Amino acid sequence: MAALEYEKLGAEIKQIPCPCLITAFPYIILIGTSETSSNLGRYDGIRYGQGRENFTPETMRRIMLGTYALSAGYYDAYYKKSPSRQDIIYQGIYRSLSECDAILMPVMPMPPTKIGELINDPIQNILADIYTCQTPTGLPSLALPCGFTKNNLPTGMQIIGKMFDEPLFIKN
Repeated sequence: MAALEYEKLGAEIKQIPCPCLITAFPYIILIGTSETSSNLGRYDGIRYGQGRENFTPETMRRIMLGTYALSAGYYDAYYKKSPSRQDIIYQGIYRSLSECDAILMPVMPMPPTKIGELINDPIQNILADIYTCQTPTGLPSLALPCGFTKNNLPTGMQIIGKMFDEPLFIKN
């Protein structure tokens, strides 16, 4: 739907492959959960005045996964290898971007769910992030609302550009 609107505005839309998003997904999840653990682990009720009682079960699950990946004995086996995978993702997306000015894609691979609906299905919950796994590459991206489903839930799309191409996203 969003692609059709862009075509009406003069954009040329073509499908391009970007297989690196699928193959690199496990490493991005590893990086994401490790950073979640590192950043949100600070909220212990002592230093920041807030505890973890407001975190969702999914947030706590990701903190635990990241803590495991960063723990002694696992840091070298898991987390330390991730930056080289980030470069693979970056190169893969950049190859895809060599065929176009920007990549337009959904934010999620499925229709949106109601808040808390996936909390008892951690695999589906993490898989919902697959299209946002380019984030650690440093490439600019912009996620925007673009409509509603039949159930009146909001959907989003994102635009991913080349390094320093942010002005492309905000042209009048």
